[in-house]
Amino acid sequence: MGTVVRLGNAAPIYGEYEDPETGEKHPNVLPDGDYVAEITVHDDVDPHHDMVRNITHVDGMWVRLSAKPATWVSCPELPRLEMALAAHFDCPIKDAEFAHRKTMAAYDSPGGNIAEREANERPASEESGGIRQ
Repeated sequence: MGTVVRLGNAAPIYGEYEDPETGEKHPNVLPDGDYVAEITVHDDVDPHHDMVRNITHVDGMWVRLSAKPATWVSCPELPRLEMALAAHFDCPIKDAEFAHRKTMAAYDSPGGNIAEREANERPASEESGGIRQ
């Protein structure tokens, strides 16, 4: 079991597409909005510096989740991690109630969770450059 870190995500990455001309893979980025990313850290195993690195490093989790920096962070159970992430992303720390409301709003909205988005998503087309709309 671990601790959940919640971060405001303005531009979530959702899958990828392949450029038909070059064969290069590019991330699909959802339209700018007010999304929530949840990352579970294993605070009973990982030292503090590993948790920060695993999220923020150039090969860490955040670059796989978002095309933009986090807009806020909430992890009151791990205040050192919360402060380090806020400093890294230059964003505010939000309380657990705020993060919970944002998370529930994201899940309650149409297409707000991954399974629902997959069910409602149209296949990528060549006209859209392979980007799922």
